[in-house]
Amino acid sequence: MQFSVTSADVQAHAESLLMRQLRLRDYKESCKAKVLLAVLFCACARLSSLFASARRLKDAPSHETVRKALHHNLPDIDQLQRRLNRALAEPIPSALRRHFRTKRKRGRGLRVACDLHLRPYHGLP
Repeated sequence: MQFSVTSADVQAHAESLLMRQLRLRDYKESCKAKVLLAVLFCACARLSSLFASARRLKDAPSHETVRKALHHNLPDIDQLQRRLNRALAEPIPSALRRHFRTKRKRGRGLRVACDLHLRPYHGLP
């Protein structure tokens, strides 16, 4: 059996996870929380600014509206960090999370590895 994960699947999962954990709210009719995430995802994927991403996306609000929507939704830095950490930990199976909590209680650090590919395509065009 073979399963495929599409870019739309990844975006939908990330959107659902961040909406839930960051508790994003609609800013106004022209900049709902899902639109804000679409602009943020575009900026992240292209390593560009919110200004450039808002201009690139069809039917996106102005960059100023996106900036205000982001400001409207951002909590203080400590709260934001807690929410993002929860979002990163949520997909981890509960048995593994319990194992991590046990190690932390004993004062042991956790080793985590991340593999980043800025150009993920390795084949021939």
